Amino acid sequence: MKSKYARRAALAVALSLAPAASRDAFAELFTFSGPVGPSQAWESGANWTADNLAPDSADVYPGETVGTNSATIALDLAGSPLGLDVAGSRTVVNLILGDTNAAPSPITVGGAGALTVSAITSNGGANVFNTDLTLNGGGAKTWVNNVAQTLTYNGDISLSSGTAAGNLLFRQNADASVTYLTGVIFNGVVAPASSATVQVRYARGTFHNTVANTYTGATQLGDNAPNNASTNVIYNDGVFSAGRVTFGGGTAIKSVVGAPGMGTRTLANEIVLSRDGRFAGTESFILNGQIFQSNTRSIINDIASPATLTINGPVFTDNSGSTLNGRILTLTGTGLTNITSTIDDEVADAAATRGVIRKTGTGRAVYQTPGMVAYGRATEVFDGVLQIGTGAAPVNLNGHAVAGQLATAATVGTLEINHSGSLNFDSSLTWNVNVNHTGSGTTTFSDHSYGTGKIDVNNGKILINSGVIAGSSQATFRSAPAGDQSIVDVVNSAVLRVGQPITGAPVDPTATTVLPTALYVAEILSPTQIAVSSNIGNTNGTNLLLGNQWNLAFGAGTGTGTANVNAIAGTVGGTGVIGGSLTSTINGIIAPGASIGTLTVLGSTTIGGVLDVEYDGAGAGSIDLLAVTGSLTLDSTSVLDLDAIGAPADDPAYVLATYGALSGTFGSVLNLPVGYAVDYAFGGSSIALVPVPEPTTLVLATLLLGALAAPRRSA
Repeated sequence: MKSKYARRAALAVALSLAPAASRDAFAELFTFSGPVGPSQAWESGANWTADNLAPDSADVYPGETVGTNSATIALDLAGSPLGLDVAGSRTVVNLILGDTNAAPSPITVGGAGALTVSAITSNGGANVFNTDLTLNGGGAKTWVNNVAQTLTYNGDISLSSGTAAGNLLFRQNADASVTYLTGVIFNGVVAPASSATVQVRYARGTFHNTVANTYTGATQLGDNAPNNASTNVIYNDGVFSAGRVTFGGGTAIKSVVGAPGMGTRTLANEIVLSRDGRFAGTESFILNGQIFQSNTRSIINDIASPATLTINGPVFTDNSGSTLNGRILTLTGTGLTNITSTIDDEVADAAATRGVIRKTGTGRAVYQTPGMVAYGRATEVFDGVLQIGTGAAPVNLNGHAVAGQLATAATVGTLEINHSGSLNFDSSLTWNVNVNHTGSGTTTFSDHSYGTGKIDVNNGKILINSGVIAGSSQATFRSAPAGDQSIVDVVNSAVLRVGQPITGAPVDPTATTVLPTALYVAEILSPTQIAVSSNIGNTNGTNLLLGNQWNLAFGAGTGTGTANVNAIAGTVGGTGVIGGSLTSTINGIIAPGASIGTLTVLGSTTIGGVLDVEYDGAGAGSIDLLAVTGSLTLDSTSVLDLDAIGAPADDPAYVLATYGALSGTFGSVLNLPVGYAVDYAFGGSSIALVPVPEPTTLVLATLLLGALAAPRRSA
């Protein structure tokens, strides 16, 4: 027996457990009083001292009267180990064990029998349980580890012995406590009513789950008391059985860690975020079960590179009920999270269309599958990188606003677009969010944006195809059915876009309601109704004043907001408006239009790479135009590349760029039409292709000028 348990203990090295249930007021208390030694018989009455209190004063050792006795094995072992062997079936209400010496020795409860208890409290040093454990009847039972120590449990645990399903809480009263569980936890006599019924809870410290368990109820990671951080180290894929896994109980972080060196962990369990859930360690995780939250929560991925977190199961931002505002599900942490599944609004109401996904933390989250985005509101990128696509088919965001933080925030998130196809990106950019285009495909920005971040094109091509829009309206705010959004009645929502910033003032100057900061259009509900991002409350913090009238102004937007666009190793084109500046480096290309068209830049433009211009002599002045409101700078590395897409040039002038001020000339010009030259000051503020005279015409002109200049002969 001893070698068997020694092998189990070597597997597990550390175990810590949970608080004791209150002792029955009439239970007899037995205290171990026998000689210290490696193998003391539990059943020997000589080893125990009873308190001799009614009603069980006739008992001479724990276990003779079921459910009435408590046992204490807390004594000073003076450096010697103690082994207690349970040969038969023994039952106590509370078992308190531990070495009270300053240098604790291990206490081993072993033997081939079964010990049935309501609660076990560990008060000593390194403790080992080798005997099996059965919980008395049903209901909540507790196993307590009171001190910062390691406790190893090698026996199997039955969750019930009566007519009701059992519920076991492992509770540790020190953050440094550690528990190793190497035996199987199983239902016992009675299975839970459903897989969502909590059967096993883990509170505080570290728990090593080393074997596959067979109980069919739910597992809760964390508890309200104590509200402390907990970590579950898992050694195989079945440690939480088949039921639901809930991150719950208190606000302290609950972590799941793959056992080092044990490889990727794959969990099929449904996962519920009643509190934030964290995955960490050095091993990868794959989650195949459904994931949803019962409030606004976070999936935290702190798994060290190169390991990853992969989510294959469907993700929902809410559990049930159609609320106007919906809930924000945050993807955060330092690791790489790959999401291959759909992300939707609610488990019970797929038409709720209210969910928000928020990316924070320095890590990267990757949307891998086309059509996976089904949630109904904004995608918020506050920090790190949210990547859409993996270099193959494009992944879109379904027309949602992509929102960053305000410019005053300490971090700026990045939306990375990576595909090799064609993507109509119909989401507006709001606030301070960066965009990085890394795929080889073409992305068309087709909505009006209000962002202030930068747009870097490192590969492929982006087309800016939306223009300037602004609007205003006298509007009525109405309270939302639920959540914290307001509904606004407007004259015409057709001129508005999701993400558009809102400012305004009440029609009644005595009104007490105020507009919150960072207010924007959250959703277009109907041709005459929109939802805005926040409730409009009174100055005293109460809910909406029903029917309050406002004069609203909706901020102007362009294809990029005020973002600066940089063609680094890719192409920027389109027929829309860039609200900031436009820069191309030596490997970047600026290609106004999509075919022939105009690209407008409200800021300045610097060209260090190629300006790719198409023209067609079949139409009067038909040529791509780069219209720069500010200054235009042409570096020495700049190239003007002209491309005829129709008839040869035949107009008296083709204006290809306008500017507020000009610095420099093109370093080289490719494919210049025959008979044309580049005029850098055409009309005073344009660059144009203009005809040059034919050589014969120049000769005749020279002779004519010479003749006119010759002195007349006198008559």
